[in-house]
Amino acid sequence: MKKKSFLAIPLILCLFAVVSIGFSQEEINTYLNKSSEGLEPIGTAFTYQGRLKRAGLDANGRYKFQFSLYDEPIGGNIIGEPIVQMVNVIDGIFTVKLDFGDAFNGDVRYLEISIRPESVDRIDKSFTLLEPRQEITAVPYALTATKTILPEEKLAYFTEHQSITTIGNVDWKFFSIDNNYYLASANHHDGVTYNVNSEIYKWDGTNFVPFQSLSTTGANDEEFFTIDGTHYLAITNYSSDSSFNIDSEIYTWNGTEFILYQTIPTNGAADWEYFTINNDHYLAVANYRNDSTRNIDSKIYKWDGSYFILEQSIPTHGARDWQHFIIGEDHYLAVANHHNDSLHSINSEIYKWNGSNFTPVQTIPTIGIYDWEFFTINGNHYLASANYRNDSIFDINSEIYKWNGSSFIPYQSIPTIGAVSWQSFTIGNEHYLAVANKYDGSSYNLNSELYKWDGISFTPIQSVPTNGARSWEYFTLNGEHYLALANRYDDFNDILYSKIYKAVLNDVWVRNGTNIYYNYGNVGIGTTNPQSALEIEGYIQLDVITTAPPANDCDEVSERGRMQVDTVASILYICTDSGWVTK
Repeated sequence: MKKKSFLAIPLILCLFAVVSIGFSQEEINTYLNKSSEGLEPIGTAFTYQGRLKRAGLDANGRYKFQFSLYDEPIGGNIIGEPIVQMVNVIDGIFTVKLDFGDAFNGDVRYLEISIRPESVDRIDKSFTLLEPRQEITAVPYALTATKTILPEEKLAYFTEHQSITTIGNVDWKFFSIDNNYYLASANHHDGVTYNVNSEIYKWDGTNFVPFQSLSTTGANDEEFFTIDGTHYLAITNYSSDSSFNIDSEIYTWNGTEFILYQTIPTNGAADWEYFTINNDHYLAVANYRNDSTRNIDSKIYKWDGSYFILEQSIPTHGARDWQHFIIGEDHYLAVANHHNDSLHSINSEIYKWNGSNFTPVQTIPTIGIYDWEFFTINGNHYLASANYRNDSIFDINSEIYKWNGSSFIPYQSIPTIGAVSWQSFTIGNEHYLAVANKYDGSSYNLNSELYKWDGISFTPIQSVPTNGARSWEYFTLNGEHYLALANRYDDFNDILYSKIYKAVLNDVWVRNGTNIYYNYGNVGIGTTNPQSALEIEGYIQLDVITTAPPANDCDEVSERGRMQVDTVASILYICTDSGWVTK
């Protein structure tokens, strides 16, 4: 078993770990926090949730975890049987349920974690040990202990943090390199030409400031990824003004900036999608059109150790987006077919990896679709389509589909106006979707919407004024939550502000005892969803007195509203501006 050291800094009910282990010489940083399933006695199982970072970036893919419980931080006796699970890590986030039986008797326990990626699982059966063991006290014991109020992040709203002048911006990409943070804009058109630079901005501790310009021709999308410790940024180019048949480009990080590494022939390229299967790296490009038709092949490229080479061609119709996702052991690609030269109301396709290539497994009717977004809530998998237009009609529904075990079925329709992108994200235990509404048939100046999962469906919670919105990018920095908005056009100008919004959070209580709740500034007693500042289901019982309350208890503005009751004389005393009054 491989062994490497790491530093664990204990926080309240969570751990932050900086981990350096030997996965292809790459650094893996792990953020781990433990939380119980609830605060009522629920048996012996508890949830362990965390964030896995590889080479400084949120990891994606499948990893095998081994969890062992000990009674000492070093050596000691193992408690129960080790638990081994293959876990999907999506955008760095993973969650596992652990049950060591009756292992918690009040004594301190220590959790030992070992890990290996699925890509080496069939070749190298050894785990990499993360050291030291993690002390577990508060969380499992909270299952039966006296209940306390625990803090939990919940979104109140997003507020504007920064405006950045962009040129027909259609996409933001957030990434980090060596503990520095960057945002790359895909600048598409300046009103005259597609030959405009795209920009990379660097976080200075407060805002994003200009860092590097890259020469692009109608940039549509950026994709950041890391292979064997080397960082890359792929950019799709749409048009050279005279032709859609132009190269898209892959840049590599040289330690101080990005330099051109590889060019790939594309046709009106709209989207890159990077993913891994086993130990192989792939890039899929969505080709929107050539100089005569939208009915052309999109391509999948495979990393040969030095460059990406063509692996598979897939017939598509005005492809705008690829979405890779994993369900169980299976890898899928969903393509967004936007237009077939005649109609917007056409089928889009889902493909499944068969071990050597992708084959079609499901057809879904879509209406001028621009984007697919895959996300998971409470173990259920969803796929959201951003439907842009049905010929001249832009006020149409976008759709959310739910995985039924073998295919995606319609689950929820959401009214949208010229929708071109979805962004899913999670804050605390709450799930959200942000839609970019681009155009209503007469104007690009319209609201885009944020939705919150209410346990059954998504409901709107905030409208944001946007200008030809093309995409949202969610990211976190120093524990703060942000949404970057790409504004494309405002009816008159391509050069305009794109925005970065910052989340404003409520201090929210988790359940205390069995009947006190806090919900977006409202306190409820006996109700789980208070709609007023204070909502009580049951009785209010005041302190009982037998004489009139002292006058000096009602002689200041801060004391107004106090109440006391004399049950013997049947008098209710209320503190008002004129002192105590009786009822």
